[in-house]
Amino acid sequence: MTAGRSRAPFAPGNSVSVRHGAKSTRRMEALADAKLAEIRSQASWIEDVDQHTLRAWLVAEARCDTLRRHTDLHGLVDEKGRPTGAADFLIRCERQASDLRSRLGLDPLSRGRLGRDVAVAHAVADAAVRSTAEAGRRIREQREAGQ
Repeated sequence: MTAGRSRAPFAPGNSVSVRHGAKSTRRMEALADAKLAEIRSQASWIEDVDQHTLRAWLVAEARCDTLRRHTDLHGLVDEKGRPTGAADFLIRCERQASDLRSRLGLDPLSRGRLGRDVAVAHAVADAAVRSTAEAGRRIREQREAGQ
């Protein structure tokens, strides 16, 4: 023990002061890694989405899960009836997870919008191909007529 201390210093990586763990990058990254492995085994299309956004969503979901477990055990309000810090943090994390789900096209509305955008892109590409083919046909006809 060090002079003036009643206990030995905490070792690196200790969890003595952890309340719910949702702010622990190390814990959230580990939970996100596990969820990503599970998703990859079931949904090969996941490789086609923006990986940075996917990672942020998985961490947000891990925070939400952790905070839900904490608030289930300790409640959403304190002894004075006010929302706890964990409850407020849960609301912010839920909002972030929802926004990221939308950006990834994982909710019905955003999936519909993505589907519409893909359909429009295909229609534009098809029109461009038809226009290019028509221009090529005209050039070929002009060249043949000039011979």
